[in-house]
Amino acid sequence: MTLRAKTMLLFSGTIVGLVALMYPLIRFIVLDSFSELETRDMAEQVQLIRGAFSNELNQMVRTANDWGGWDDTYAFMKDENDTYIKENLADPGFINIQINVMAYIRLSGRVIFSREIDPGTEKGKPLSEDLLRRFTDNTFLQRHMDANLRFTGIVMAS
Repeated sequence: MTLRAKTMLLFSGTIVGLVALMYPLIRFIVLDSFSELETRDMAEQVQLIRGAFSNELNQMVRTANDWGGWDDTYAFMKDENDTYIKENLADPGFINIQINVMAYIRLSGRVIFSREIDPGTEKGKPLSEDLLRRFTDNTFLQRHMDANLRFTGIVMAS
């Protein structure tokens, strides 16, 4: 074997040995650090989403409280007049306050008014059967017998 071949073999062996020794160290330091950074970043993103969700929910609660306190809304629930629907529940009003679904339901479960806006077309349509069923479920309404009791959240629909 020539000196040149021996040198190349020694050099190649040294490189392979160094890579074999360095791989676990590099994997431990670099990959674990990236994993930790990704976990931290994901936690921050979740917090941002939770904050945005909380803000949206609070805005919906303020809107519902505002509408629920109107004398006109109270009168509508009592006499079910069509004037209230024409003046307050037209599609542009839903879009303006950024609400896709609204329902007026008596504690008995009888629906006085319900409507949903398709976000893609911004056109109103009757509330889906799935949502109507969820809103008129007696257990859902019975939890709201106390005027001071409030529930907020998302209703999952199919």
